[in-house]
Amino acid sequence: MTFKSTQKKITEIAREVNVRYVLEGSVRKAEDKLRITAQLIDANSDSHLWAKKYDGFLDDVFSMQENVSKDIVESLKLKLTADEKNRIETKPIDNFEAYDFYLRAYQEFWKFTEEATIKARDFLEQAAEIVGDNHLIYSAMALIYVQFVNMGLKEEEYLVKGEEFAKKALAINPNMPSAIDALKTLRSAD
Repeated sequence: MTFKSTQKKITEIAREVNVRYVLEGSVRKAEDKLRITAQLIDANSDSHLWAKKYDGFLDDVFSMQENVSKDIVESLKLKLTADEKNRIETKPIDNFEAYDFYLRAYQEFWKFTEEATIKARDFLEQAAEIVGDNHLIYSAMALIYVQFVNMGLKEEEYLVKGEEFAKKALAINPNMPSAIDALKTLRSAD
């Protein structure tokens, strides 16, 4: 999302974020239908490795995501470990409505305004009401409070809540990078 409207070339973006491959695409929704288009680019050679369209229905979104992931791995000719295969097949939020709230939250989060960040927090709270304890939702909530702190709203309440959510995420998944980063950021802002 950071590079959404940029005029930068794929090779420049890849260099900035230190990756070799870039996945670009779109997701379109019309009523209960969903279309995902994706293409994989080798940033070193600026060449397209793979492209595909996926059509399905909203309640198939998780299997569509799994198919995209598997197709990308196959196009790269990678050998996955059993753990990596399991991560691709695992549905981190197994309720579509909750997952939709999660995605909406991130869409708001990237606007970097106080109003949008509050809206993102509300979406995440709705997602949490549906699925309960979830490391992705807790980690995203921690990032919401990091965002508030970065906006100059270093209220003690925000620091405490952010740290609580990061710890909840890490209690479920101790290797959650965004929760680890959120915790470090909040502790250094204190």
